[in-house]
Amino acid sequence: MKKTTRILALTGVFAFGLAQPAHAQEPVSYAYTLEGSSHVLRTEASTPLKGDVAVKLDPATGGLTADLTLARSSLRFALMGGIPVRADIVFAPTGPVTGTFKDGVLTTESRMLVKLPVVRILGLPIAGGDKCETVYPTYVKLTSDGPFDLATGGTLKGTYTLPKFEGCGRYEDLVSGMASGPGNTVDLKLTSSQS
Repeated sequence: MKKTTRILALTGVFAFGLAQPAHAQEPVSYAYTLEGSSHVLRTEASTPLKGDVAVKLDPATGGLTADLTLARSSLRFALMGGIPVRADIVFAPTGPVTGTFKDGVLTTESRMLVKLPVVRILGLPIAGGDKCETVYPTYVKLTSDGPFDLATGGTLKGTYTLPKFEGCGRYEDLVSGMASGPGNTVDLKLTSSQS
């Protein structure tokens, strides 16, 4: 009886050991500075992009999340062949960036509201404000252009559609007509900011 009890006890310990989950690998953190541009097709002009990215990568799966911060920028173009327009522009992420890193290829997905604090024609403000933004977040998918090195960085490219704008005042239809639509591009260079 004692022998049987001992065997059962040992069997239980062994089974308990097998049932324990494997220790998950800790996420690896990376930090980058970001520089590049976005070309807005309907304006035939580009806005510079600068910011910072803090990445957490799961080394077991290649999945990642990232916090993206982009500086306020401006878009300058000509309306009707020669009337100067300047729009201050903010790309505001609505949540963390998600993505994957596999076989040297980095792919990211994000959603962001595009805000226009002020739009000027001939130097005069005609639209904009705290509530002037796209009617819904735009979806941006980026893929590395060539191999991406997590230790040093790399380049990313992608396209997105710019939705119509709302909350911009009496000329918001004009603002949407000038800028909204598909075929806009993003070109970015990420450089490691870790010492």
